[in-house]
Order: sequence, then C-alpha cells, then structure tokens
Amino acid sequence: MQLSQRQYAKEIGVSNEAVRRAIKDGKIVKGWDAATKKIIPEIANAEWGYIHNAASTDNHVNDTPKKGLTLDSDSSYNDAKRVKEILSAQLIALELKEKKEELVNKAAVYQELFKFGQQIRTAFLNIPDRTIDNIIAAETRSEAHAILTNAIHEVLEKLTSIAK
Repeated sequence: MQLSQRQYAKEIGVSNEAVRRAIKDGKIVKGWDAATKKIIPEIANAEWGYIHNAASTDNHVNDTPKKGLTLDSDSSYNDAKRVKEILSAQLIALELKEKKEELVNKAAVYQELFKFGQQIRTAFLNIPDRTIDNIIAAETRSEAHAILTNAIHEVLEKLTSIAK
C-alpha cells in the first residue's frame, strides 16, 4: 500500500514539508516511488520514518502540568506541589480582598438583609394602626386614599434613609 506525502506525514506525526525535504535531501530513496509520486510506508519507515514515529513520542512522562487542580493516583509530587502553591496563592488573594473590603462574608450579608426585611415588615404592618382613625374620619374616598398613600410614602422614605 502506498501513501501520499501528506498521508505519510500525518501517519508518522510530522509536517508535509518535512517529508518533502526528506525526499529531496535523499533521506527517503527506496521508500519513494517517483513514477506514482507515492511513499511506500514500510520501506520509508526503515529509511527515515522510524526516527519520527508518532507512537514513540507518546511514551514520554507527562512533562506538561495538568490543567485542573485535582489530583489522582497518577499524580506526581510536582503536581501535588503545584496544586498546593496555586491554592495557597488563591487563598492569599481572597484574604487580601477581604482586608480591602472588596469581599464580604455571605452570612453577614444574609443577616443584614434579614434585619432590613424585619424593619420593612414592621413599618408596613404599623401603617393601618397609625392611619385607621384618619381614614375613618375622611369625608371622601379620595381623601382616605391620599391619607393611606402619604403614610406608605412616609414609611418608604424612612426605610430609604435607614438603608443609606
């Protein structure tokens, strides 16, 4: 079976240009069929391809660090050390943000929101008790409506000033 230069290059894991130069420089002689302009892989591998065999490059130890921050049984000491350094750097960054007050405690935020919610509830539940006499004494429906609306606006203004 004969292969084109591109197919052969892909098979052994090199560029098409590298195969073309090997043919031109005489590194692949017997494995090159000039009549069909195809490569005979068995012969070309014996002449030149064995050096560049893609399968031989896969048996290297994983020199590149893993992307994630997880460790497994195949992890090396260097991987564990790298993960530890990354996590400690992230922890220092979080502490710095907390000291700069760019980062707040989630529980403290929820506690403040709960307190503010209680104030809102109390303020609105007190509106009927404060305004019922004025609403009953109102002569028209629009006057009663205005009393209720003004009471709601007062409560909202007070709550807005508390929030600032």
